Amino acid sequence: MKIFKILPLMIASSITLIGCQSTSNQPPKLANKNDTVGCNYENIDSPEFKLSKDLYTSSYFTHSPDGKGYKYGDYYKAIETEPFKLTGVSAEKKDKYSSYDILHKGKEYLSLENNTLYKLTLPNEVTQVVTSSCSTYWLKKDNLNFDDLTRVNGEKLTLSDNILIYGANNLTPLEMRPLELESDKFKKTITFKGTEYKGRFFRTWASSETNKLLTPTVQLYTRLVFGEWAHVDRAYDETGAKYDITKIGSDTNCSQYGCTLYEYVGLELPISFLQKNKNGFEVQFEGNQKQVVTVASYQVEQLLLGVKDYL
Repeated sequence: MKIFKILPLMIASSITLIGCQSTSNQPPKLANKNDTVGCNYENIDSPEFKLSKDLYTSSYFTHSPDGKGYKYGDYYKAIETEPFKLTGVSAEKKDKYSSYDILHKGKEYLSLENNTLYKLTLPNEVTQVVTSSCSTYWLKKDNLNFDDLTRVNGEKLTLSDNILIYGANNLTPLEMRPLELESDKFKKTITFKGTEYKGRFFRTWASSETNKLLTPTVQLYTRLVFGEWAHVDRAYDETGAKYDITKIGSDTNCSQYGCTLYEYVGLELPISFLQKNKNGFEVQFEGNQKQVVTVASYQVEQLLLGVKDYL
């Protein structure tokens, strides 16, 4: 798949900021030098975005690249309530309180785009955004989750949207990697583990004495996320076939905003199922609630390549 190169937006050369950032609790306005009224928002060459859920906004946006000075909640009202565009202007993030080095430096994240896994390296940068009322903010690239923004019509971000946000050099197709192998000299087994994406990965086991899989199956290890316990006990593939699942564990993560509940389950699938679904597939897990998960073609192909000599 081709990576599209996003060129810097030409509007950056014809805009200027007005207003006082240091003393006002109102965001500065973006103004066109040739038009002091408005910012020609409709002519900015960018898709329109919006926040997809309620967020602690100042964790994702800042008033300036250096982050100096504190801005009260009302300062971010426009970005919380209005659509916005990217101007194409980025800058190094210089907030002295940044946790970038601890959380992100040298790390990679994965994104599923058009059934292809991409590697995302979060840059220590901010990129300028402007709302429909011409208010400007700086989006912190290292704090952004792929699910936190959508197109203004509610559609998920496209590959070109994410390249526009993060930069083409920071979002690249994930190269095919070998499975992780772990040998157990006491059990005489080899554990094969695939690449994890959003809490799900394939794993299977082989005999280290025969170099053959213990069974012609793989387990899809899956982390399911709910707002209340779902007690998942079954799954269905896209043909309607029903599968029993193995309950592996559970966990909770609570804060002042509520609790997130995790159920960890294992779904046994025959190797033949993967061979028929090399382009990826979806599975619906059910209990008191339902949740559909997508398995990328990358994960299927990686597993099949890794165990082909053990069949």
